[in-house]
Amino acid sequence: MSTTTVDIRPSLRLLAPQTYWMSLAFSLFNISVGYAVFNQFILYKVQLLGAVPLRFWGLIFLAHGLCMFASLALNNWKVTRTLHLVGIFMKATWLFESMAATISGQSAFPLFVWSFLTIIQIVVYVYFTPRSGRAE
Repeated sequence: MSTTTVDIRPSLRLLAPQTYWMSLAFSLFNISVGYAVFNQFILYKVQLLGAVPLRFWGLIFLAHGLCMFASLALNNWKVTRTLHLVGIFMKATWLFESMAATISGQSAFPLFVWSFLTIIQIVVYVYFTPRSGRAE
């Protein structure tokens, strides 16, 4: 008889529905951004100053979204929390890239979008995502 995380702890969807739906929204957002950036279906002209090509960023966002979707399906709180932290770093990187593009004369709209998304993901990580540590 095998024991899975579903048998050990209650579903995140039942325990913290707001966290579950926000995590699912970030997962779907990352999948859609990854697909759009990889296939270059983007709404504004992106000129990243970094060394990472846009297609590779598309794969990173796509893989991150799929991994978060899988962690929610498997009810793995620790992986979901870790993926939120990874998402914060990804969105902060794009925030700084948008900031550099804004300074060089491009539109500030992407800066506002990435600022908002980064702050929301930080709030979800810090305040909403339960920790999976052992009770003492």
